[in-house]
This record gives sequence, structure tokens and C-alpha cells, in this order.
Amino acid sequence: MCAGPGLWRITDVQVGESVDDRVEILKGLQGGEDIIGSGAILLKPMLVRALQGEAGNEEKIGIGEK
Repeated sequence: MCAGPGLWRITDVQVGESVDDRVEILKGLQGGEDIIGSGAILLKPMLVRALQGEAGNEEKIGIGEK
């Protein structure tokens, strides 16, 4: 979810039912929050780097302007 301009936070969610390309989110997000869906796999290298040594970064990932 969005954690500020150009920053995104990894957020655990509980998923419910899925139909076609839609997934029900039961816990972890509030209505109206911005999320990354399509193309999120492209962020994996940055995620791995953040989790491997930037412990003080609170898992925030800068990806440019939103």
C-alpha cells in the first residue's frame, strides 16, 4: 500500500474468495488505499534488497513518483 509520495509498504492481507481477476480482501487494507497490482513482480529485486539488509527501513520501498 502507499506509504507516501513514491514509497510503498509491504502489507499482509487476508484474502477471501476470488472470481476471475478479482480477489476479496478481508483484512489488511482500508477502502480507498492505493495498492500495486499488475506489474508488482517487477518490484521483487527491490523487495529482496530491502529485506536483506535495510532493517531500519521498515520495509519501505522507493519506486519513484506515484
